[in-house]
Amino acid sequence: MAANKKPTGCKKMSRSAIPLLLLVFFLFIGIEYAFCQEAFKMDENTFQKFKLAKRMFEKGQDLFLKEKYDKAEEALLECLESFPNYSQTDYFLSQIYYQKGDFEKALNHINKAKANYKFMADLLVASQQKYLDELRIEKQNLQNALPTITNKEQIEKTKTKIEIINSRMTEPLPLVSEMSADYCYFNGNIFMKLKKFNEAHANYIEALKLNPLHGNASNNLASLYFMIKKYQKALDYLTQAEANGVKINPEFKKAILKALGN
Repeated sequence: MAANKKPTGCKKMSRSAIPLLLLVFFLFIGIEYAFCQEAFKMDENTFQKFKLAKRMFEKGQDLFLKEKYDKAEEALLECLESFPNYSQTDYFLSQIYYQKGDFEKALNHINKAKANYKFMADLLVASQQKYLDELRIEKQNLQNALPTITNKEQIEKTKTKIEIINSRMTEPLPLVSEMSADYCYFNGNIFMKLKKFNEAHANYIEALKLNPLHGNASNNLASLYFMIKKYQKALDYLTQAEANGVKINPEFKKAILKALGN
C-alpha cells in the first residue's frame, strides 16, 4: 500500500491505556509459584530472578500510570535485566519512548514485546495451574485434619480456610492469546510516526483480525485509505470505528464525504 501524504484523523493511543487482558495478566502473574509445565521448569536461581523482575515491573507500571516516565523507564529497564523475556515490560517501555518521540526505540521494544508475548502468556497459565494444584493439596490436608480437631474455635477457623480455598479455586484460568490486538495497534502507531505506512497498515489489519471490534485500528485505517484517495474504504473503516465506540473527528468525516461527493 503506497502513500505519500501526511496521515490525517489518526487517533493517538491514550498514555494510560492498558488492555483489559493485561490487567488480568498482572493479577494472576503475582502468584509466586514454580512453573509446572515442562516447557517452563526453572531452576531456583532463575525463578528468584523472575520474582525480582516482577516487583520491578509492578513498580514501573505504577510510575507509568502516574506519567512519571523517566522513573518508570528506570524501573522497567531494571526488570528486563533480571528477566529479558518479560514482554509486558517491553510493551510499557515502547509506550514511554513513543511519548518521548524516540520512535526507533519504541519500535525495538514493541517488537520484543510481540516476540515474547506467547511465552509469557503460556507461563501465566502454567503458574496459575500450579497455584490451583497447591490449593487442592492444602484443601485436602485441611479436610483430613478436620476430624481430629476438638477445639471448636479451631474447627471454625479450619472450615473458614477451606471456604476461602474453594472460592479461590473457582477463579477461571486466564485466557491465552497468540497476541494482543493492542500490541499490533500500537506497533502500527509507531510505524505511522516513522512514515512507514505499509507496515502501519499491516499491523492495523492484524489488530482487527485479532479483535474485529478494535475501533482505534479501524479509525487509523480510515486515515491511511484517505491518504491514497480510496475514499469509500476510508468511510467504511471510519463507520466501523464509530460503531465500535471511537469518538471520531467530525471534520475528518466531512472531508471523506465531500471527497465522495456527498
